[in-house]
Amino acid sequence: MNKVHIRWKDKKEIPHKEVITKYYELTTVTATAKFFNICSKTVRDILNENNIKRIKIELTDEHKNKCGLARKGKKFTPEQRKKRSIAIKKSWKPRKKEVTIHCTWCGKEIKRRPSEIKNTKHPRCNSDKCKILQKRYYSGDKSPHWQGGITDEMRKIYNSLEYKDWRKKVFERDNFECQTCGQIGGKLNAHHIKEVCIYPNKIFDVDNGLTLCEKCHKHTDNYGYKAIKRKRKMQVLRGEL
Repeated sequence: MNKVHIRWKDKKEIPHKEVITKYYELTTVTATAKFFNICSKTVRDILNENNIKRIKIELTDEHKNKCGLARKGKKFTPEQRKKRSIAIKKSWKPRKKEVTIHCTWCGKEIKRRPSEIKNTKHPRCNSDKCKILQKRYYSGDKSPHWQGGITDEMRKIYNSLEYKDWRKKVFERDNFECQTCGQIGGKLNAHHIKEVCIYPNKIFDVDNGLTLCEKCHKHTDNYGYKAIKRKRKMQVLRGEL
């Protein structure tokens, strides 16, 4: 609090204590800065340095109305209008016209701007059919993220379009509702009633699917490693192991 600010104009010393007391009197930074003939930033720095909280001034309805009516009905002079129009013309850039091209996958005519075509090797329309064709084309060793086929078989099945389509059909049939607790929406899982490891032919069978929430899915008899344990038991009973 005993610190001093030296005004650069006349090298006069202004104690921080005086600035703070005056700020509490005038309640605004600008008024305090005008009183001491210093910059408002300097007043702010002094307040922050001494951990002084700002005084919040609540504006009255009359003051708000005055602020709103300050520029109401004010007309620009011809010179001001000219300056504004020149500034807008300089900042405004006309958009380039759309070019007609053909979709790489279905051959349909589509309109795109040059900036949109610039960085795309295979432009396409937004149809679901073209999305599927593009995904199939870039799958496997044609994908830019190909690492020599390190993904396991089950992960390939879960990432396939057939599995995603099966999952969607199960959810739609059950109206996106958990069949155990009745949760609608949220994090839902498509559960296989009969295990995939034991019945691989029923992996894409909609009748073998059931909509469950994450919590209910974990409590099922064949969730995760439980299915593998059950498979081993069956193999032991059959005498395969």
